Amino acid sequence: MLKTIRIALWIAVAVSLVVVGVLLWRADRQEQAAAFRPAFSLPDETGAIHTTEEFKGKYVLVFFGFTNCPDICPTTMSEVAQVMDDLGPQAEKVQPVFISVDPARDRASGLDEYLAAFHPAILGLAGDEASTRAAVESFKV
Repeated sequence: MLKTIRIALWIAVAVSLVVVGVLLWRADRQEQAAAFRPAFSLPDETGAIHTTEEFKGKYVLVFFGFTNCPDICPTTMSEVAQVMDDLGPQAEKVQPVFISVDPARDRASGLDEYLAAFHPAILGLAGDEASTRAAVESFKV
């Protein structure tokens, strides 16, 4: 009888530890999910400021890159253009955004012209060093 009680207590301890572990894991996952709130407030080539709030209700496809990138950036922009074309009328629900990580050079070299060569819907943003860093950090890039 005493042995049965001891076994039942050890089972209760083991189950309690598993339950506490699962609850801690779920709380951590929820905290991580809540902590990821990417945001930006960056100007386009005309100086108009664009923020994440502006695109509520749309899917925002964000890419960080630079115009002098030799291969990955143009390849990815071509893929984004293809996706936009393939979406047809549903493309209105998507806003592709290119955020420059070399804003001074990209503004000088014509970011809008570069992106227009891929697709007219791609919005190019190039802020100052601080606002670019803030955007990069908020996306955890």
